[in-house]
Amino acid sequence: ATVIENQASDNKTKTKKVRGWRFYLKVFSVFFLLMLTSFGIAIFYVLNKLASDSNFEKLVNQKASEATGMNVNFEKIRVSFPSIELTNIHVATDSAIMKLDSHIASVKVRPDFLAALRGSIVIDYLGISSSTTLLNMKAIKSTDVAIKEQKSGSGTLDLNSITFPFKSLDINNIVLNYTDEGTKSAYNIKLNRASLSHSLVSSALPYEIDGELVGKASLNAKGDLYWPSRVTSDVVVNLKDINEVKQFIPNEYKKYLDSITGSNARASIDYNISNNSVVVKNYNVGVEPLLKVSGTAAVPQMAPLKLQASATLSPIEVSDLWPIIKDFVPPEYGVALKNGA
Repeated sequence: ATVIENQASDNKTKTKKVRGWRFYLKVFSVFFLLMLTSFGIAIFYVLNKLASDSNFEKLVNQKASEATGMNVNFEKIRVSFPSIELTNIHVATDSAIMKLDSHIASVKVRPDFLAALRGSIVIDYLGISSSTTLLNMKAIKSTDVAIKEQKSGSGTLDLNSITFPFKSLDINNIVLNYTDEGTKSAYNIKLNRASLSHSLVSSALPYEIDGELVGKASLNAKGDLYWPSRVTSDVVVNLKDINEVKQFIPNEYKKYLDSITGSNARASIDYNISNNSVVVKNYNVGVEPLLKVSGTAAVPQMAPLKLQASATLSPIEVSDLWPIIKDFVPPEYGVALKNGA
């Protein structure tokens, strides 16, 4: 009987030990979840309370203006934890160098709180939509610029020590009206869309840029960013108005270019950030209907510039080429080109 009682006592002890370990684990898990939920509710309540407080909005406007050295105002802060959205933003400044007047419909930010706990500033999502900016660069003396560059100095930046601050970007409908008083030039630039995303299975950050120099040229670029080592990109450039290029041609030669209808370029580029080198895996340049060139290129170093390139010229139809060159051939020679390429 004593032996049986001892065995029973041992079994109860073992059962209590196993049950106790699981029990405390469950208690800790429930406690942790409750604490995390309470923390999230508290943050949401505080942010929502602050966002509905007009004094808080005024404070943010003031701090943003002080940090940027510009006049910054916005209409409303909306909080949808963990995202924060600013609407109807106005940024303006008028300094000795430039005059800026920008209106932005919406800016939405979602910070990465886990990265913040590790001491890094990372934006999980940044969205900017519908912006119109007037930027006027004022004419300044080149000596003033040189003095400022000397004062600022130049140092080596170690990108490996910097965490890329964005996980995803979505920017659309951005318009920039740019004027330069020094060069008497003006450009209307439009960014239709720029996006950046991240993958859980790859270190690459896919991106896409679609923009245009309104009325003159368009650009589309797609590729991957491998921070901080390299950037790959497939670039397509199309000239919308060939007359913009013809204006740089001497008047005596413009009549020979009447048959040119357009121009475009494509290239696959691999830029190595670490050693500041570029490899163009392939490129295609076309001046319709006359010229088509393809090839490869490499810039192993930028300073001093070192360039290696190869090019292949596609056949040109005689019917397209002869009208351009015939006036350079003296008529007494009786030279004529027909058919072929």
